[in-house]
Amino acid sequence: MKISIRQLTGFGLLALTQGALAQDDSGPSPFEIESERAARAEYRASLDDAMLREGRDTYWAAEIEHRIESSLHAVSDLDILTWEFGCATTLCRVVLDHRTLSGQQEAMEALAGMPGFSFPGRADLEWRDDGSATTYIYLHRPQPEDSDV
Repeated sequence: MKISIRQLTGFGLLALTQGALAQDDSGPSPFEIESERAARAEYRASLDDAMLREGRDTYWAAEIEHRIESSLHAVSDLDILTWEFGCATTLCRVVLDHRTLSGQQEAMEALAGMPGFSFPGRADLEWRDDGSATTYIYLHRPQPEDSDV
């Protein structure tokens, strides 16, 4: 299976299954799409495990969580139904649920570079057959010489 990788300002790498949104039959098979989705879920689980193992830098995590929450409130008029976030020592995880794929894209564009969302990282965009979507964002803490926190 081929993966299309695009750079998204403020979020680092964004992975989408090539052709997954295509309307014709030339894209990947449903099996390929599900296999890739499972691989992304497995990778996210490994990042979640890493966050648990590394513990929490209370000062840094609280500061970044405050920035993330402020940014999410600033875009509350966008298609973000629910959110969940947390930070550890070197990673933050943000999960956003959206009504639509277009709403997901709009939210991602609005949040890119906002306070708490300016770190390098990865965003996985998952969609469901009903047209709704979930965004999983993992942000990596910059090296101490690059950090303002």
